[in-house]
Amino acid sequence: MSDQVLGVSRGLAEGSVIGNWLGVLGVKFRLLTHHDTRSLNPYSLSTFSELQSIIIKLLEKQNMASRLEQLLKKQEELKAQIRKEKNKLVLAERKKDTRRQILLGALMMELMKKGELDEKKIMKRLDSFLTKELDRQLFDLPEQNQKK
Repeated sequence: MSDQVLGVSRGLAEGSVIGNWLGVLGVKFRLLTHHDTRSLNPYSLSTFSELQSIIIKLLEKQNMASRLEQLLKKQEELKAQIRKEKNKLVLAERKKDTRRQILLGALMMELMKKGELDEKKIMKRLDSFLTKELDRQLFDLPEQNQKK
């Protein structure tokens, strides 16, 4: 157990709180393990057992904190992936809608050319529908403030 615990304490990052505590505890642990077991009193055995328990608890807390940190990082990565996929869907739908509008407009223009739709009625509807000056210019409609 001593090699395992001390090996773990050496493997921790220097300067970390747990690493510092394990360094201090490791010195006490080595002192306790160098005693002749026949000369150990019950208090020393209790201290050794408590020390062992403290070290194990500290390592478990560090592992839990590390695991929690990893899970939170993974959660953020998954949230970013979900946002990215949602944005792709929204963009694809917007492209479809734009394409539909272009095709519908092309059909209406073709029907007006053939005389199947009354161009005057369509232009009158466009005049009341279009509010942006750039859009109105596309159809040679007068500026809105000049209409009346």
